[in-house]
Parts: sequence; C-alpha cells; structure tokens
Amino acid sequence: MSRRTRSTKSGLDINAAMIGETWQLRTAVVQITGARISCVASGPGWARSTGYGDSPGPGAPARYLRVLAEGSVSAGDDVRLLDRPACHVTVVESMPASCGDQDLMRRLLEVEGRGEKWDEAGLHILGRAGV
Repeated sequence: MSRRTRSTKSGLDINAAMIGETWQLRTAVVQITGARISCVASGPGWARSTGYGDSPGPGAPARYLRVLAEGSVSAGDDVRLLDRPACHVTVVESMPASCGDQDLMRRLLEVEGRGEKWDEAGLHILGRAGV
C-alpha cells in the first residue's frame, strides 16, 4: 500500500474527515495527515487563482494518509473510524491555513497526527514550526 491513497469507499466524504483521524480499511490502519496542497510557498490568494477558492474542498487529488499498519485494501471496503484527535480540523478546513490563515494554522499545529508538511507550512506562514 502506498503512503498516499484515495478513498476506497464510494460516498465517503473525505473532505469532512479530520486531520489526525485514524481509520481501519479491511486489515490496514491509516491516519489522515492532510490534503494535497499545490504549493504552500505560493502564499495568500493562490487558492482562488487555481480554482480551490471556488470549490467545496480540495478537489479530486489524493489526500495524504500515514500507514500505521500495512494490510490488504480493495475498492469498496468499509472504512471504520478508530480514533479522532482532541483538536479538530477537517481536511477542507485546513485549506485556508495553507493560504495564510494564521489563526487556523496555529490551531492546525496543535493537531496530533498532522503531516510534517504542516510544520513546514507553519514556518512559512507563522515563522515557527509545530508546538
């Protein structure tokens, strides 16, 4: 199983999933670490210029998942929520943080299970890495 993947379950709203959530997909266990972000260095305003600002979420490209336990996964497998972090930021809510929303970035840097890219983005946007 690759380190990034898309939903295997039709109808699953991954945009509403929370960064840091842990899911079981058949015998595999994964954790949502973030959404695909084209370029954090593009700064505020890039989302509208690329169409993200007008869409209901980060679009079709892959969301990033950390593999916690390798296993077998097939299209149509059920997804079972195992755990949610105490600090809640959904995949779609995370997008403004990458565009320069400092308050949201501060909140996102408190989420356990976030991807390393958020620490890099925090350095760019806030001048500091995760807490």
